[in-house]
Amino acid sequence: MVFFDKKSSATTVLKKTYKILLVDDEKDIHSLSKIVLNNFTYKNKNLEILNAYSGKEAKKILADTKDIVLILLDVVMESDDAGLLVVKYLREELKNDFTQVILRTGVAGKLAQMEVLHNYGINDYKEKTNFNTLSLRTSVLTAIRSYENLKALDEKNEKISKLNLRLANLLSNFDENVLSCQINEEREIIAVSKCFCILAALKQEELKKDIFQILKKKDQEEGFYKKIKTIDKEKNTFIFEQENIRKDASVFYIKWKISAKFDDKNVFLYYLCLCEDITNKKEVEIANDEIHRKNIILSQQSKKSAMGEMIGNIAHQWRQPLNNVSLLIHYLRDNCLNLNHKEIEENVDNCKIQLSYMSKTIDDFSDFLKPTKKKSSFSFKDVFLKVFNITSFKYDKKDITVIQNIDDIRMNSYENELIQALINLLNNAIDALREIKGKRFIFVDVIKKEKKIIIKIKDNAKGIKKEVLNRVFEAYFTTKGEKDGIGIGLYMTQEVIENKLQGNITVVNESYTYEDKNYTGALFTITLPLS
Repeated sequence: MVFFDKKSSATTVLKKTYKILLVDDEKDIHSLSKIVLNNFTYKNKNLEILNAYSGKEAKKILADTKDIVLILLDVVMESDDAGLLVVKYLREELKNDFTQVILRTGVAGKLAQMEVLHNYGINDYKEKTNFNTLSLRTSVLTAIRSYENLKALDEKNEKISKLNLRLANLLSNFDENVLSCQINEEREIIAVSKCFCILAALKQEELKKDIFQILKKKDQEEGFYKKIKTIDKEKNTFIFEQENIRKDASVFYIKWKISAKFDDKNVFLYYLCLCEDITNKKEVEIANDEIHRKNIILSQQSKKSAMGEMIGNIAHQWRQPLNNVSLLIHYLRDNCLNLNHKEIEENVDNCKIQLSYMSKTIDDFSDFLKPTKKKSSFSFKDVFLKVFNITSFKYDKKDITVIQNIDDIRMNSYENELIQALINLLNNAIDALREIKGKRFIFVDVIKKEKKIIIKIKDNAKGIKKEVLNRVFEAYFTTKGEKDGIGIGLYMTQEVIENKLQGNITVVNESYTYEDKNYTGALFTITLPLS
């Protein structure tokens, strides 16, 4: 039953109410209480009064209704302790500590007031004879406030419990997943995480006893503390990397981030060490260093091999001009008395031309052997002309025809490195063609596609065996005899194209038709950026 001011219209009835349970076996008490509490409002809420005329009825209403704010409860009803049994049911069985209980009894002599308040979850005790209008309304207001305070406190406690649970989970995750420890000024380890113990393969007790047993060199401990002592209180952070070792002699690396912690009075507390396992990173760095070292060795071997080949090429290129110069010198020696000045000058000029050609040959080969430090703009046709000049004598010697289809393309790259790669590929084709009888071809096709240059070099040497096709770019892999190579030419070609020239290279076997005849050979495809 909801009570509201008779002067108010039904449209102003407040939807939310405070529920009060009135428990008494006297109907007059119910009627009188309703009259006294009529028009009672608090925080824009009216009262909703529920009625029970026995302890049994009260228990049922309490079981069915969860948000009762106050019970105005008679003690003596169907039994002398019926009201007390309702309180016991409310507190112990329903586990309800929020609902306020005010006992109202007309037989005070039968109850010891303080004993009842202490032994039962009762909030107040009133005698019906002294429970006037002001007292009743005041008690109701006080009960409502107490109920709301308890509810608000419970909500806060629940939030705090959830936060504590989250904090506990966070601390647990921190302990299990974060490398951390705390060091005091006496060099004692006052805390160390499980994660740190797992990484070091030691128990917490062992690490607390001596955390520096993980250092690869024991004498590094003093250096560690010197680093700690250099922590600037203003910046308050120091970062360094440390090599460590486990009992089983396995090595691991830690990146330390140490900060000094102070209380609100700026008194030092401890050093907080948050660490990062950088073992994988270090292993990758060590592996990369080793690869770089091996690449330097391979590059030097490749250069030596190239230089040896270049010397052979120079010797071949010089043979004819040296022979010409020798013939001219002998001719001048034998005929100098019979030659006029003009004829002598012509023969000397011829000698100069031959020597100039030889000098240019030296320049061409020395340029090739020199690494390019900066990119430059050049024509691919010019590049291939240099490549062809360096290797030209091999084609005539082995009866090889080079068929060119080269677009006039300008590119911005490392010219000498590109020349080196192309020479390696052409030499590889020349070597493959040695065993071929009949016509021998090398096809060179160069086209521009969007912002890239596509270079294709293929031969008709019947291709590379399938079982080794995917290994041709491996270092020291070769199908030739020991006298013909050590297997670094194609490896260095791939290194130059992919790492220096920022391109890529592939190889496949291709069957094709040329001049109405079918051929098969290895096709190397290079893709390079124009700039």
